[in-house]
Amino acid sequence: MHRISIQWHQIHSFLILKSRVGANRPITDNMPIAVEDYPLKSYNELEQSVDWFRQASPYINAHRNKTFVIALSGDAVAEENFQALIHDIALLHHLGIRLVLVYGIRHQVEKTEAARNLSSKIVNNLRVTDSQTLATVIEVAGSVRVRIESAVSASLPNTPMSGARLSIVSGNFVTARPYGIHDGVDYCHTGIVRRIHANAINKQLQNGNIVLLSPLGYSITGETFNLHAEDVAAKAAEALQAEKLIFLLNEPVVDSSSGKPLRQTTPVAMNALVADKRLKNTPQNILLNSINASLNGIRRVHLIDRKINATHPEYQNNGRAEKLLDYLEHVAMRSGLSKLFVFTTRTKHWFLAQGFNPAALEDLPPQRQSSYNFKRNSSVLIKSLSHSSGKL
Repeated sequence: MHRISIQWHQIHSFLILKSRVGANRPITDNMPIAVEDYPLKSYNELEQSVDWFRQASPYINAHRNKTFVIALSGDAVAEENFQALIHDIALLHHLGIRLVLVYGIRHQVEKTEAARNLSSKIVNNLRVTDSQTLATVIEVAGSVRVRIESAVSASLPNTPMSGARLSIVSGNFVTARPYGIHDGVDYCHTGIVRRIHANAINKQLQNGNIVLLSPLGYSITGETFNLHAEDVAAKAAEALQAEKLIFLLNEPVVDSSSGKPLRQTTPVAMNALVADKRLKNTPQNILLNSINASLNGIRRVHLIDRKINATHPEYQNNGRAEKLLDYLEHVAMRSGLSKLFVFTTRTKHWFLAQGFNPAALEDLPPQRQSSYNFKRNSSVLIKSLSHSSGKL
């Protein structure tokens, strides 16, 4: 049975603790932290950790040497926390999963055109790519590719996999043909996928490389075409007989008739929902590609809301947050730091209860001041470690 899994948690398949203390100073493997400095209250916590690994190990083993195709929208690449997503992708790679990343550029193209006072026509959710637009698309695609490659290159220094190296490869793996003229509209350099060169991609995957596919395709006559990234991802998954096709969404898939997010469905059921226009908040191109990929042999298609970090109920209301904060304060003091600062949009009162005090942006180190995201408008809080409660 082929299914489409619809989740509103992020892509985090494994629990990763990424914490930073002080002025952009990371906790690294080089920090000498003895286990006895943070003793377990009982064997229960140790047993829980062992139990977690026992539960995770069958999935790690089952997915080793399997191919995942992950579609990244231009919005995802442009976000401030993109590096965190790359960390998770790096972890999947080091667990033995063969990864193909496909990136979109609509967000970047629209931003570039607006900055240059340019505009391109979009008909039926498809951009009409004239010569001027094609030049912009090629430029932006190259820029986004560099951003992804640089993020992958810098993804490991401050993680437990410090010293490991990721290799990412791109190339002319996609052959395209013109979309043509529809209802009198000439789409010019807009194209559709003609062929995915699966053998060439598999060779790179076998060599331990991550493969990066852009939304550009090349014709047998040497022309360049602008493609839908979602189409490239679905066709690549089918050609590679991937284990999973993963789309990262800006919001959960919601059935408008019930107002509730969908958890799981079948291609036939989803097709009915699309026909009834009950999934209005999700791009139709993603829905249709999910259906087609599932019908064409992809056993699992995942539509994941990348913006929500969910906390499992078992990890709620047990004092774990306080323990993590205590641990970070202890590490910070051992490292010679005198203050901790946090940015928060929704948990200000919790941090105040833990001894943090409101602060101004000017109280932060210059490097953090310059990287502050004014769109999020996070509250700034600071705690002096000299007044720490010393719970550890």
